[in-house]
Amino acid sequence: MSNPYYAVYELQGRSLAAAKALDAEVQKDLAKHTEAPNTPNLRAAFLDRMNNDHPDLVAQTGIEHRAICVRVEHDGTQSAYTETPVIHKTPNAEPRFIMYAPIDYKGHHFEPEDAILLDDQMQSIYASGLFAGGWSNGNPVFPESRRITPVPDDFDVQTHRKNPGIKPRTPKLEP
Repeated sequence: MSNPYYAVYELQGRSLAAAKALDAEVQKDLAKHTEAPNTPNLRAAFLDRMNNDHPDLVAQTGIEHRAICVRVEHDGTQSAYTETPVIHKTPNAEPRFIMYAPIDYKGHHFEPEDAILLDDQMQSIYASGLFAGGWSNGNPVFPESRRITPVPDDFDVQTHRKNPGIKPRTPKLEP
């Protein structure tokens, strides 16, 4: 995979229905706030409400699934982050929902139900449209959470990024 830090999925079936329902809930909350929102506070308040009112959507979309991800720079410097998946919506008339699920330092990640894991070519096609060639942060349905954390004691730089068994499929593109 060209992106060693995220498993990238096109949501379909149950995960797509959950993402659309999450998007509707986010839009409903955002409509209540007319001033410039304080994103961290809105995120926490929204998660509290969702955990009380719609715990199934929280579970199905993985918005609270935390992964400890370690980045190793070219000079060997290590940094670790606790990250959650983020779902982006394509700008098409009939949007597609794409999830970036962070791969933790042990090679595990959140796997959305009924979704298609994208291969390198499809990741590139979607990333180009979502992020406008690097000029945009995409259109996240709900912002990810990324916080710095200590590098885990059991982190092994020798086996890092040897990701076992992720087999992408190419979805059928329709005009």
